[in-house]
Amino acid sequence: MKTFILILLSTLTLLGAPAFISAEALLEQLDDPNLVIIDVGSHQDYHTSHIPHARYLNIAQLCRNVEDHQEMQSPSQLVKIMESLGITNESYVVIYDHNKEDELLNTSYFALALHRLGHQQLSILNGSFEEWLFDQKGTTKIEKIKVSQYTPHENKTLLVGYNYVYQKIDKVPMIDARVSKYYYGMYKSPDVYRLGHIKGSMSSFWKNSFLSDNTLAEPYILESIYVDGMKLQKSEEIIVYGLNGYQASMNWYILSAELGFKDVKVYDASMKEWGNVHRSPMIAYAFETHR
Repeated sequence: MKTFILILLSTLTLLGAPAFISAEALLEQLDDPNLVIIDVGSHQDYHTSHIPHARYLNIAQLCRNVEDHQEMQSPSQLVKIMESLGITNESYVVIYDHNKEDELLNTSYFALALHRLGHQQLSILNGSFEEWLFDQKGTTKIEKIKVSQYTPHENKTLLVGYNYVYQKIDKVPMIDARVSKYYYGMYKSPDVYRLGHIKGSMSSFWKNSFLSDNTLAEPYILESIYVDGMKLQKSEEIIVYGLNGYQASMNWYILSAELGFKDVKVYDASMKEWGNVHRSPMIAYAFETHR
């Protein structure tokens, strides 16, 4: 049975990589010349110990400052980053973090950047680096990276901006990835002036998709949250947002990569932009105020 599962995971990788890969399945592919492992934890943790052959990415490289918020770099800048990491169009990319604070969001945001370039052969390590260390060893060896050539096939509809979201209010489902106390307007989100959430949006804290050890919840739990609970249709357009693009990216990844939703868009600037614009339609249930 164990062998069958490993074969199945390998087959899924060839056909369209599993959203989350186990440490055991990753080990089976460790010598694949097309495999590129990316560590998106802290620089210190990477140098202390990392998965063999892993390359390091400072996730901040993916963003640029725009007024009072951050947005993803342009596709041309993203291509430079991919090439500096040795990623080619044929690469199967596995992304992992070191299971600290909200580092897991680094993995989904990098996945979002790859998808923006049209790269879908990727997985996130289920359970982070701790899962790898459960029965494997880390290394301190840093290998030289051969700069690659990467040809993007940009997904121009994946990321959306303020005006697009504004026009879609009450027309398409929107999901807020923040913790509920911010969604309901009990407290202000960090660096956000206004209370509450985008009018008409639903609340789904991104961590609800994971167990306490940061491994992914069972498929039936995810289906119960998004399909049974929110009545979402897998063929309909959905917009996800959070405090920022990092939070939004995990709900996007769960919906699109794990559950197979076909048209999930990310409001990258999220509440760091929307909540600081006075004309933005917002609701704060905690005070029964329509803002």
